[in-house]
Amino acid sequence: MSFLKKASVISIFAVVSIFAVLACAGTSAKPEIADPYEILNRHFEAAGGLSLLKSERTRYFEGDFSTGGMEGTIKSWVEKPERRRVEVEIGPLDYAEGGKGDTTWVLDTNGKVQVITKSDETALKRREVDRRVAEYEYADPASDVFTVSLERIEDVEGTRCYAVKVTNSINADFLIFFIAVDDYRLVKKADIRGEDSADTYYGDYREEGGMMVAFYRKEVPYQTGQAQEIRIERYEYNPTFDSFLFDPPEEAPRDFKFAEGNSAENIPFRFVGSHLYIPVSVRGIE
Repeated sequence: MSFLKKASVISIFAVVSIFAVLACAGTSAKPEIADPYEILNRHFEAAGGLSLLKSERTRYFEGDFSTGGMEGTIKSWVEKPERRRVEVEIGPLDYAEGGKGDTTWVLDTNGKVQVITKSDETALKRREVDRRVAEYEYADPASDVFTVSLERIEDVEGTRCYAVKVTNSINADFLIFFIAVDDYRLVKKADIRGEDSADTYYGDYREEGGMMVAFYRKEVPYQTGQAQEIRIERYEYNPTFDSFLFDPPEEAPRDFKFAEGNSAENIPFRFVGSHLYIPVSVRGIE
């Protein structure tokens, strides 16, 4: 789980939609493996075991966030299967988004809340795939939804990796996990989901709750190529959340008024280069 798509900074949910729990084992060379499920199993085992990974039902993290030359902070709450909230403060911008079940919401940089209660078919299918991925259903060779294959062995930032592809029978989205040959840690993930496709790179692994967790990640959306970096300062395994945390926040008070008390005004403007230029007075200053 990309940040601020509507405010020219990419939304994180996704940012946050699956957080990486990664394997970080020894550094001795190992013979290459041809079975993609065996590669996944070794990755899960080195990360703490699949049972432990599945037992993480909630998580919270906070840390530093940077993109486009701006720096700020990020906080993320996740409760499986479908509750989430992300808050970002970066430069002059404050932004939050979240949801639970069929409802998603966005609190934009102007303090306005947009609530979405009806999703189209594409969004519903994507949400179903995300839910199943979060529960590690793709790890089961008998799954009637997921198919796993070993595509190739590839160098990623100087590390030799297995490229394990995960497709599904629900939609055209797919994942490619780039898992290090030597220690089975996740080096990179390619998340192919239409215009929201992105590559994510992982590092700085630390043990939390018996699992190896990536405390550094860099996401590069295909559409913009503008990298986002997260450096986690605090991570909590299975914390308890108040249920209202995932509800839409209250909207900020209206920060404008109509001069004549009506619901509409005739406002002069200039139209130059596909942009509207409107005279505005803020705190008495034009």
